[in-house]
Amino acid sequence: MSVPVNDLSYCRGKIGPWGSRASLAIQFAPQKEKVPLTGIFALQNEWESVVTSKHASDLASIRLAWWEDQLETGRELSNHPVIRLLSLSGTFDVLPLTRLIQALRSYRALVLDAQPECELRASAILRESHGVFLHWTTLNRMNDIPDLPLCHLATASWLAQRLAAPSLRTSGKGWAPQAEILVAAHEELRAGLDACAPFLRHPACRSIRIIAALTELEIHGFERSGNSTHPNAIPVKLWRAWHAARNEQRI
Repeated sequence: MSVPVNDLSYCRGKIGPWGSRASLAIQFAPQKEKVPLTGIFALQNEWESVVTSKHASDLASIRLAWWEDQLETGRELSNHPVIRLLSLSGTFDVLPLTRLIQALRSYRALVLDAQPECELRASAILRESHGVFLHWTTLNRMNDIPDLPLCHLATASWLAQRLAAPSLRTSGKGWAPQAEILVAAHEELRAGLDACAPFLRHPACRSIRIIAALTELEIHGFERSGNSTHPNAIPVKLWRAWHAARNEQRI
């Protein structure tokens, strides 16, 4: 079934500007996977925007409860562009609904933690919520991928995003110091890459490789400069994404 143009346009707007990790993962995906991946990344960014909002503690539970209702009872009737795209493209069919609901509830729990980047319980929540989305990008073409390695990579990706957040540069309330986040991001990245080595070059993992490569680029940039105000140039990101995309085994 075709996806309405307006829904696709909305979802593309949600994945971030050209040069973002999601946009480059979609750019180098096979043609038939571009629409499903656009919906996956759009939904993830919808939920993350709720969690990172300045008013998250007041509104997140209500907004996430609405999303849960949409997933459980209203997917076929929903008017939300992201839900519609994921339904019409069949993307919901390749992820158990129970896992997606579990991820949503993990995002809700994340709002309750003061320093989600460093506290052990919150780190586990991060791994669960983000790991589900990273696993989903394989579109169920490789079911034997273990969850934990992907959860480490997903957490590293989140931490790298937090390093670039304005709240960290202004000592925003509720966030751990940048140095602590950088250490945690590096540890999660290394743990994920080491554990993912046996399967990361599988064609189904192309988006995962791209996300991991761009996350590594960002983290190493922060380590070298100690400054998150000078992001990597788009040509550099583009080359790293292209190199990661083509580095897969023949099967």
